[in-house]
Amino acid sequence: PTSSQVLMFSFGSGLAATMFTLKVAGDTSHIAEASELELRLKERIQRTPEEFSSTLADRETKYGKFDWTPSSSTEELFPGTFYLGNVDKFGRRSYKRVPVSPFRSSINYGSLAFHSRLGAADDGRPLPATTASSPAVPTP
Repeated sequence: PTSSQVLMFSFGSGLAATMFTLKVAGDTSHIAEASELELRLKERIQRTPEEFSSTLADRETKYGKFDWTPSSSTEELFPGTFYLGNVDKFGRRSYKRVPVSPFRSSINYGSLAFHSRLGAADDGRPLPATTASSPAVPTP
């Protein structure tokens, strides 16, 4: 049996972060297949260093500010992404989420996704609200 270690890191909210290792033993190809990792990586949008710097400069102007709403578009965010909706006058942050279609396999982890096991079409065709063999699948 082969095994390897993976270093995991999770960014915090500016206060804390987490780092730990996982020991992986055995075949993990089913994970890559179910998450359609290569497809998801190909769907990313490349940006120039200038665009990146411009985005960072814009964020710098808003750091520590209260009572504002981001003006950037959410159209290019990946389905399921959480993003900042607004910061109120007390500095409380509210978040929103880009809708996730139950018919999109690249975010719902392919054939192992719940909707796939229910027989949902992967081409965007809507499912009936209920079927004789499966419960209703909520639409975002």
